[in-house]
Amino acid sequence: MRNQILVTAIVCAMLAGCAAEPEPPAPEAAPEAATPTPAPLPEVIVAERGGFIPEGIEYDMTNHRILTGSLAEGSIFQLHGDGRVTSVVTDPDLVSSIGIEVDELRDRLLVANSDFSVFQTGGAGQAKLGVYNLATGERLAMVDLAAVIADPPDGAVYFANDVAVADDGTAYITDTRMNLIYRVDTDYQASVLHQFDDGGTGPNGIVHHPAGYLLVARGAALWKVPVDDPAAATEVTLPEEVPGQDGMVWTAGRLAIVSSADNRVVALTSDDDWATAELAGVATYEEGQATTVAVVGDDLYVVYPHFGDEDPPSVRRVVLLSVQQDANCNFAADDRIVEHLQAIGRRVFRRGVRDLRLHARDVVQQLFLRSSLSGRYLLKGPDDVWGVWYEDVARSNYGGIGCRCASRAFQLGWFGW
Repeated sequence: MRNQILVTAIVCAMLAGCAAEPEPPAPEAAPEAATPTPAPLPEVIVAERGGFIPEGIEYDMTNHRILTGSLAEGSIFQLHGDGRVTSVVTDPDLVSSIGIEVDELRDRLLVANSDFSVFQTGGAGQAKLGVYNLATGERLAMVDLAAVIADPPDGAVYFANDVAVADDGTAYITDTRMNLIYRVDTDYQASVLHQFDDGGTGPNGIVHHPAGYLLVARGAALWKVPVDDPAAATEVTLPEEVPGQDGMVWTAGRLAIVSSADNRVVALTSDDDWATAELAGVATYEEGQATTVAVVGDDLYVVYPHFGDEDPPSVRRVVLLSVQQDANCNFAADDRIVEHLQAIGRRVFRRGVRDLRLHARDVVQQLFLRSSLSGRYLLKGPDDVWGVWYEDVARSNYGGIGCRCASRAFQLGWFGW
Protein backbone atom coordinates (compact mmCIF):
# COMPACT_ATOMS: atom_id res chain seq x y z
CA MET A 1 0.00 0.00 0.00
CA ARG A 2 2.86 2.31 0.92
CA ASN A 3 4.51 1.51 -2.46
CA GLN A 4 1.23 2.21 -4.30
CA ILE A 5 0.96 5.59 -2.61
CA LEU A 6 4.58 6.35 -3.53
CA VAL A 7 4.03 5.40 -7.18
CA THR A 8 0.88 7.49 -7.29
CA ALA A 9 2.74 10.47 -5.89
CA ILE A 10 5.54 10.09 -8.47
CA VAL A 11 3.01 9.86 -11.35
CA CYS A 12 1.18 12.93 -10.09
CA ALA A 13 4.46 14.82 -9.89
CA MET A 14 5.32 13.81 -13.45
CA LEU A 15 1.92 14.86 -14.72
CA ALA A 16 2.28 18.21 -12.99
CA GLY A 17 5.66 18.68 -14.62
CA CYS A 18 4.12 18.07 -18.05
CA ALA A 19 1.37 20.64 -17.56
CA ALA A 20 1.48 23.78 -19.67
CA GLU A 21 3.58 26.48 -18.09
CA PRO A 22 1.78 29.66 -17.17
CA GLU A 23 1.72 32.36 -19.85
CA PRO A 24 4.30 35.07 -19.24
CA PRO A 25 2.76 38.44 -18.41
CA ALA A 26 1.85 40.43 -21.50
CA PRO A 27 4.29 43.25 -22.09
CA GLU A 28 2.90 46.65 -21.34
CA ALA A 29 1.72 48.50 -24.41
CA ALA A 30 4.14 51.17 -25.47
CA PRO A 31 2.74 54.61 -24.81
CA GLU A 32 1.44 56.35 -27.87
CA ALA A 33 3.81 58.87 -29.30
CA ALA A 34 2.81 62.36 -28.36
CA THR A 35 1.58 64.50 -31.22
CA PRO A 36 4.43 66.85 -32.02
CA THR A 37 3.70 70.46 -31.25
CA PRO A 38 3.83 72.47 -34.47
CA ALA A 39 6.58 75.03 -34.61
CA PRO A 40 5.30 78.56 -34.08
CA LEU A 41 4.96 80.59 -37.23
CA PRO A 42 7.02 83.73 -37.70
CA GLU A 43 5.24 87.07 -37.65
CA VAL A 44 5.80 87.52 -41.38
CA ILE A 45 6.15 84.83 -44.04
CA VAL A 46 7.24 85.89 -47.52
CA ALA A 47 6.70 83.32 -50.26
CA GLU A 48 9.79 82.16 -52.12
CA ARG A 49 8.24 83.16 -55.44
CA GLY A 50 5.58 85.47 -56.80
CA GLY A 51 2.99 85.29 -59.53
CA PHE A 52 0.50 82.85 -58.04
CA ILE A 53 -1.59 85.57 -56.29
CA PRO A 54 -3.16 83.90 -53.22
CA GLU A 55 -6.47 85.67 -52.65
CA GLY A 56 -7.65 83.08 -50.13
CA ILE A 57 -5.91 81.68 -47.05
CA GLU A 58 -6.90 79.02 -44.54
CA TYR A 59 -5.22 77.22 -41.66
CA ASP A 60 -5.51 73.43 -41.67
CA MET A 61 -5.65 72.53 -37.97
CA THR A 62 -5.45 68.80 -38.70
CA ASN A 63 -2.13 69.00 -40.52
CA HIS A 64 -0.87 72.26 -38.99
CA ARG A 65 -0.29 74.13 -42.23
CA ILE A 66 -1.22 77.34 -43.99
CA LEU A 67 -3.07 76.77 -47.25
CA THR A 68 -3.58 79.35 -49.97
CA GLY A 69 -5.46 79.56 -53.21
CA SER A 70 -4.14 81.01 -56.45
CA LEU A 71 -5.86 83.44 -58.79
CA ALA A 72 -3.28 82.93 -61.50
CA GLU A 73 -2.55 79.21 -61.31
CA GLY A 74 -5.64 77.69 -59.70
CA SER A 75 -3.73 75.21 -57.55
CA ILE A 76 -3.90 75.05 -53.79
CA PHE A 77 -0.54 75.53 -52.09
CA GLN A 78 0.97 75.11 -48.67
CA LEU A 79 2.95 78.13 -47.55
CA HIS A 80 5.64 76.93 -45.18
CA GLY A 81 7.06 79.00 -42.37
CA ASP A 82 10.32 79.46 -44.26
CA GLY A 83 8.52 80.72 -47.38
CA ARG A 84 8.58 77.51 -49.38
CA VAL A 85 5.54 76.96 -51.61
CA THR A 86 4.43 73.37 -52.28
CA SER A 87 1.41 72.01 -54.13
CA VAL A 88 -1.44 70.45 -52.18
CA VAL A 89 -4.10 70.29 -54.91
CA THR A 90 -3.33 70.32 -58.61
CA ASP A 91 -6.42 70.10 -60.78
CA PRO A 92 -6.62 71.26 -64.41
CA ASP A 93 -10.24 72.27 -63.79
CA LEU A 94 -9.21 74.78 -61.12
CA VAL A 95 -8.88 78.02 -63.05
CA SER A 96 -8.72 80.59 -60.25
CA SER A 97 -9.06 79.35 -56.67
CA ILE A 98 -10.51 82.21 -54.62
CA GLY A 99 -11.95 81.52 -51.16
CA ILE A 100 -10.98 78.22 -49.55
CA GLU A 101 -12.47 76.48 -46.53
CA VAL A 102 -11.14 73.55 -44.51
CA ASP A 103 -13.80 71.15 -43.25
CA GLU A 104 -11.80 69.15 -40.70
CA LEU A 105 -14.83 67.14 -39.54
CA ARG A 106 -15.16 65.56 -42.97
CA ASP A 107 -11.53 65.75 -44.05
CA ARG A 108 -12.44 68.03 -46.94
CA LEU A 109 -11.08 71.17 -48.55
CA LEU A 110 -13.64 73.32 -50.37
CA VAL A 111 -12.55 75.77 -53.05
CA ALA A 112 -14.48 78.57 -54.77
CA ASN A 113 -13.40 78.04 -58.38
CA SER A 114 -13.67 81.10 -60.63
CA ASP A 115 -11.91 82.76 -63.55
CA PHE A 116 -10.06 85.91 -62.60
CA SER A 117 -9.83 86.99 -66.24
CA VAL A 118 -13.36 88.45 -65.98
CA PHE A 119 -11.74 91.45 -64.28
CA GLN A 120 -9.04 91.74 -66.93
CA THR A 121 -10.31 90.75 -70.36
CA GLY A 122 -14.00 90.20 -69.74
CA GLY A 123 -15.95 87.05 -70.52
CA ALA A 124 -18.62 85.12 -68.66
CA GLY A 125 -16.33 83.84 -65.91
CA GLN A 126 -17.42 80.81 -63.94
CA ALA A 127 -18.79 79.76 -60.58
CA LYS A 128 -17.89 76.26 -59.42
CA LEU A 129 -17.17 74.53 -56.15
CA GLY A 130 -14.22 72.16 -56.00
CA VAL A 131 -14.15 69.64 -53.15
CA TYR A 132 -10.98 67.73 -52.28
CA ASN A 133 -9.72 65.23 -49.76
CA LEU A 134 -7.85 67.31 -47.21
CA ALA A 135 -5.13 64.73 -46.62
CA THR A 136 -4.45 63.55 -50.16
CA GLY A 137 -5.70 66.36 -52.41
CA GLU A 138 -7.85 63.88 -54.37
CA ARG A 139 -10.84 65.47 -56.04
CA LEU A 140 -14.18 64.47 -54.55
CA ALA A 141 -16.47 66.71 -56.59
CA MET A 142 -16.57 69.66 -58.96
CA VAL A 143 -19.98 71.31 -58.77
CA ASP A 144 -21.09 73.68 -61.53
CA LEU A 145 -22.92 76.32 -59.54
CA ALA A 146 -23.81 78.62 -62.42
CA ALA A 147 -25.70 75.78 -64.09
CA VAL A 148 -28.46 75.91 -61.45
CA ILE A 149 -29.46 79.51 -62.24
CA ALA A 150 -32.75 79.39 -64.10
CA ASP A 151 -32.99 81.80 -67.04
CA PRO A 152 -29.80 83.78 -66.45
CA PRO A 153 -29.86 87.25 -68.01
CA ASP A 154 -28.12 87.96 -71.28
CA GLY A 155 -24.49 88.68 -70.71
CA ALA A 156 -24.48 87.07 -67.28
CA VAL A 157 -21.07 87.04 -65.58
CA TYR A 158 -20.18 84.66 -62.77
CA PHE A 159 -17.55 84.79 -60.04
CA ALA A 160 -17.59 82.36 -57.10
CA ASN A 161 -15.84 84.27 -54.35
CA ASP A 162 -15.96 82.70 -50.90
CA VAL A 163 -17.25 79.55 -49.23
CA ALA A 164 -18.46 78.62 -45.74
CA VAL A 165 -19.43 75.23 -44.32
CA ALA A 166 -22.23 74.60 -41.82
CA ASP A 167 -22.07 72.01 -39.05
CA ASP A 168 -24.12 69.58 -41.14
CA GLY A 169 -21.68 69.80 -44.07
CA THR A 170 -23.77 72.08 -46.27
CA ALA A 171 -21.63 74.58 -48.17
CA TYR A 172 -22.60 78.16 -49.00
CA ILE A 173 -20.81 80.07 -51.76
CA THR A 174 -21.02 83.73 -52.70
CA ASP A 175 -21.15 84.85 -56.34
CA THR A 176 -20.05 88.47 -56.45
CA ARG A 177 -20.98 89.14 -60.06
CA MET A 178 -24.43 87.50 -59.92
CA ASN A 179 -25.14 88.98 -56.48
CA LEU A 180 -26.29 85.72 -54.97
CA ILE A 181 -25.49 82.84 -52.62
CA TYR A 182 -25.46 79.19 -53.67
CA ARG A 183 -26.16 76.22 -51.41
CA VAL A 184 -24.50 72.80 -51.96
CA ASP A 185 -25.64 69.84 -49.89
CA THR A 186 -23.52 66.88 -48.80
CA ASP A 187 -24.53 64.97 -51.95
CA TYR A 188 -23.08 67.88 -53.94
CA GLN A 189 -26.41 69.01 -55.28
CA ALA A 190 -26.44 72.77 -55.81
CA SER A 191 -29.23 75.34 -55.66
CA VAL A 192 -29.60 79.10 -55.36
CA LEU A 193 -30.19 80.03 -51.72
CA HIS A 194 -30.72 83.75 -52.13
CA GLN A 195 -30.25 86.52 -54.67
CA PHE A 196 -29.91 90.13 -53.54
CA ASP A 197 -32.12 92.33 -55.68
CA ASP A 198 -31.39 95.71 -54.10
CA GLY A 199 -28.74 96.71 -56.61
CA GLY A 200 -26.08 96.79 -53.87
CA THR A 201 -22.57 95.46 -53.88
CA GLY A 202 -22.20 91.77 -54.66
CA PRO A 203 -21.51 89.43 -51.75
CA ASN A 204 -17.93 88.64 -50.85
CA GLY A 205 -16.84 87.06 -47.56
CA ILE A 206 -19.21 84.66 -45.84
CA VAL A 207 -19.41 82.72 -42.55
CA HIS A 208 -22.02 80.40 -41.09
CA HIS A 209 -23.47 80.94 -37.62
CA PRO A 210 -24.52 77.83 -35.64
CA ALA A 211 -27.91 79.46 -34.96
CA GLY A 212 -28.81 78.89 -38.61
CA TYR A 213 -27.89 81.96 -40.59
CA LEU A 214 -25.11 83.38 -42.71
CA LEU A 215 -23.23 86.63 -42.25
CA VAL A 216 -22.24 88.05 -45.61
CA ALA A 217 -19.97 90.97 -46.53
CA ARG A 218 -21.32 93.36 -49.17
CA GLY A 219 -19.02 96.34 -49.60
CA ALA A 220 -19.41 98.45 -46.45
CA ALA A 221 -22.51 96.51 -45.36
CA LEU A 222 -22.84 93.26 -43.41
CA TRP A 223 -25.92 91.13 -44.04
CA LYS A 224 -27.62 88.37 -42.07
CA VAL A 225 -29.26 85.67 -44.19
CA PRO A 226 -31.32 82.93 -42.41
CA VAL A 227 -30.71 79.68 -44.28
CA ASP A 228 -34.28 78.45 -43.66
CA ASP A 229 -35.85 81.76 -44.66
CA PRO A 230 -33.40 83.63 -46.90
CA ALA A 231 -36.09 86.08 -48.00
CA ALA A 232 -35.90 87.48 -44.46
CA ALA A 233 -32.32 88.68 -45.05
CA THR A 234 -31.54 91.95 -43.25
CA GLU A 235 -28.62 94.34 -43.02
CA VAL A 236 -26.77 94.27 -39.71
CA THR A 237 -26.51 97.66 -37.99
CA LEU A 238 -22.78 98.29 -37.50
CA PRO A 239 -21.18 100.51 -34.85
CA GLU A 240 -19.20 102.34 -37.54
CA GLU A 241 -18.56 102.09 -41.26
CA VAL A 242 -16.40 99.13 -42.26
CA PRO A 243 -15.61 99.82 -45.93
CA GLY A 244 -14.22 97.30 -48.37
CA GLN A 245 -15.27 94.21 -46.41
CA ASP A 246 -13.55 91.15 -47.81
CA GLY A 247 -12.75 87.85 -46.12
CA MET A 248 -13.89 87.12 -42.57
CA VAL A 249 -13.56 84.42 -39.90
CA TRP A 250 -14.80 83.55 -36.44
CA THR A 251 -12.18 83.97 -33.74
CA ALA A 252 -12.83 83.56 -30.01
CA GLY A 253 -16.52 84.38 -30.40
CA ARG A 254 -15.84 87.45 -32.51
CA LEU A 255 -16.34 88.04 -36.21
CA ALA A 256 -13.09 89.34 -37.69
CA ILE A 257 -13.53 91.15 -41.02
CA VAL A 258 -10.76 92.36 -43.29
CA SER A 259 -11.50 95.96 -44.25
CA SER A 260 -9.25 96.25 -47.29
CA ALA A 261 -10.19 99.90 -47.83
CA ASP A 262 -8.91 100.84 -44.34
CA ASN A 263 -5.97 98.43 -43.98
CA ARG A 264 -7.37 96.93 -40.81
CA VAL A 265 -9.12 93.92 -39.36
CA VAL A 266 -12.29 94.81 -37.46
CA ALA A 267 -13.65 92.43 -34.82
CA LEU A 268 -17.36 92.56 -34.05
CA THR A 269 -19.65 90.88 -31.53
CA SER A 270 -23.42 90.89 -31.08
CA ASP A 271 -25.78 90.34 -28.17
CA ASP A 272 -28.98 90.41 -30.22
CA ASP A 273 -28.40 87.60 -32.71
CA TRP A 274 -26.69 89.93 -35.19
CA ALA A 275 -29.46 92.42 -35.66
CA THR A 276 -26.78 94.85 -34.53
CA ALA A 277 -23.06 94.55 -33.83
CA GLU A 278 -20.59 96.13 -31.42
CA LEU A 279 -16.94 96.93 -31.94
CA ALA A 280 -14.83 94.34 -30.10
CA GLY A 281 -11.36 95.10 -31.39
CA VAL A 282 -9.27 96.40 -34.25
CA ALA A 283 -5.92 95.42 -35.71
CA THR A 284 -4.14 97.35 -38.42
CA TYR A 285 -1.57 96.20 -40.91
CA GLU A 286 0.95 97.80 -43.20
CA GLU A 287 -0.20 99.42 -46.41
CA GLY A 288 -0.89 97.04 -49.26
CA GLN A 289 -4.09 95.23 -50.10
CA ALA A 290 -4.81 92.31 -47.82
CA THR A 291 -7.82 90.22 -48.76
CA THR A 292 -8.66 87.81 -46.00
CA VAL A 293 -7.53 86.42 -42.68
CA ALA A 294 -6.85 83.01 -41.15
CA VAL A 295 -6.99 81.90 -37.53
CA VAL A 296 -3.81 80.16 -36.39
CA GLY A 297 -4.23 79.17 -32.76
CA ASP A 298 -4.73 82.43 -30.91
CA ASP A 299 -3.32 84.49 -33.78
CA LEU A 300 -4.68 86.10 -36.92
CA TYR A 301 -2.74 86.20 -40.19
CA VAL A 302 -3.70 88.36 -43.16
CA VAL A 303 -2.58 87.59 -46.70
CA TYR A 304 -1.13 90.06 -49.20
CA PRO A 305 -1.72 88.59 -52.68
CA HIS A 306 0.15 91.24 -54.75
CA PHE A 307 -2.42 91.58 -57.51
CA GLY A 308 -0.60 94.11 -59.65
CA ASP A 309 3.02 92.98 -59.60
CA GLU A 310 5.26 89.95 -59.56
CA ASP A 311 6.49 90.51 -56.01
CA PRO A 312 6.16 87.46 -53.79
CA PRO A 313 2.98 87.36 -51.68
CA SER A 314 3.19 87.24 -47.92
CA VAL A 315 1.17 86.62 -44.78
CA ARG A 316 1.51 88.75 -41.65
CA ARG A 317 0.38 88.29 -38.08
CA VAL A 318 -1.89 91.04 -36.77
CA VAL A 319 -2.88 91.77 -33.18
CA LEU A 320 -6.44 92.63 -32.23
CA LEU A 321 -6.66 95.24 -29.50
CA SER A 322 -9.78 94.42 -27.52
CA VAL A 323 -12.14 97.34 -27.14
CA GLN A 324 -15.69 97.61 -25.95
CA GLN A 325 -17.41 100.97 -26.34
CA ASP A 326 -21.00 101.99 -25.76
CA ALA A 327 -22.80 105.02 -27.19
CA ASN A 328 -21.42 107.19 -24.36
CA CYS A 329 -17.82 106.13 -25.03
CA ASN A 330 -17.69 103.94 -21.94
CA PHE A 331 -14.68 101.80 -22.77
CA ALA A 332 -13.75 98.52 -21.20
CA ALA A 333 -10.17 97.54 -21.91
CA ASP A 334 -7.79 94.96 -20.56
CA ASP A 335 -5.10 95.99 -18.07
CA ARG A 336 -2.31 95.98 -20.65
CA ILE A 337 -3.98 98.66 -22.74
CA VAL A 338 -4.76 100.83 -19.71
CA GLU A 339 -1.17 100.49 -18.52
CA HIS A 340 0.20 101.62 -21.86
CA LEU A 341 -2.26 104.49 -22.05
CA GLN A 342 -1.08 105.72 -18.67
CA ALA A 343 2.59 105.41 -19.59
CA ILE A 344 2.13 107.19 -22.88
CA GLY A 345 -0.01 109.84 -21.25
CA ARG A 346 2.80 110.62 -18.81
CA ARG A 347 5.23 111.00 -21.73
CA VAL A 348 2.83 113.40 -23.45
CA PHE A 349 2.65 115.45 -20.24
CA ARG A 350 6.44 115.53 -19.80
CA ARG A 351 6.91 116.83 -23.31
CA GLY A 352 4.83 119.85 -22.44
CA VAL A 353 2.01 119.23 -24.91
CA ARG A 354 -0.57 121.98 -24.43
CA ASP A 355 -3.47 120.61 -26.42
CA LEU A 356 -4.06 117.54 -24.28
CA ARG A 357 -7.47 116.95 -25.82
CA LEU A 358 -6.07 116.69 -29.35
CA HIS A 359 -3.21 114.44 -28.35
CA ALA A 360 -5.48 112.28 -26.23
CA ARG A 361 -7.51 111.69 -29.37
CA ASP A 362 -4.37 110.61 -31.21
CA VAL A 363 -3.34 108.33 -28.35
CA VAL A 364 -6.74 106.69 -28.08
CA GLN A 365 -7.04 106.22 -31.82
CA GLN A 366 -3.55 104.81 -32.08
CA LEU A 367 -3.97 102.32 -29.28
CA PHE A 368 -7.59 101.34 -29.86
CA LEU A 369 -7.98 101.62 -33.59
CA ARG A 370 -4.40 101.11 -34.69
CA SER A 371 -1.88 98.58 -33.42
CA SER A 372 1.76 99.49 -33.64
CA LEU A 373 3.88 98.42 -36.57
CA SER A 374 5.59 95.98 -34.23
CA GLY A 375 2.23 94.47 -33.25
CA ARG A 376 3.13 94.74 -29.57
CA TYR A 377 1.03 97.58 -28.19
CA LEU A 378 3.61 100.25 -28.98
CA LEU A 379 6.42 98.72 -26.94
CA LYS A 380 9.10 100.47 -28.99
CA GLY A 381 11.30 103.19 -27.58
CA PRO A 382 9.71 106.62 -27.03
CA ASP A 383 11.26 108.24 -30.09
CA ASP A 384 10.14 105.42 -32.37
CA VAL A 385 6.67 105.54 -30.84
CA TRP A 386 6.34 109.24 -31.50
CA GLY A 387 7.62 108.84 -35.05
CA VAL A 388 5.03 106.16 -35.71
CA TRP A 389 2.24 108.27 -34.18
CA TYR A 390 2.83 111.45 -36.08
CA GLU A 391 3.52 109.80 -39.41
CA ASP A 392 0.54 107.49 -39.07
CA VAL A 393 -1.92 110.02 -37.67
CA ALA A 394 -0.99 112.58 -40.31
CA ARG A 395 -1.68 110.30 -43.24
CA SER A 396 -4.66 108.38 -41.92
CA ASN A 397 -8.34 109.18 -41.99
CA TYR A 398 -9.60 107.62 -38.78
CA GLY A 399 -13.22 106.90 -38.13
CA GLY A 400 -14.85 106.03 -34.86
CA ILE A 401 -13.29 107.34 -31.71
CA GLY A 402 -12.86 111.13 -31.59
CA CYS A 403 -12.29 113.89 -29.06
CA ARG A 404 -15.50 113.10 -27.19
CA CYS A 405 -14.28 109.61 -26.46
CA ALA A 406 -10.79 110.83 -25.64
CA SER A 407 -12.37 113.08 -23.04
CA ARG A 408 -14.12 110.03 -21.64
CA ALA A 409 -10.75 108.28 -21.39
CA PHE A 410 -9.48 111.22 -19.33
CA GLN A 411 -12.49 110.92 -17.04
CA LEU A 412 -11.68 107.25 -16.47
CA GLY A 413 -8.18 108.24 -15.40
CA TRP A 414 -6.45 106.09 -17.98
CA PHE A 415 -3.76 108.70 -18.60
CA GLY A 416 -2.63 108.76 -14.99
CA TRP A 417 -2.97 112.52 -14.48
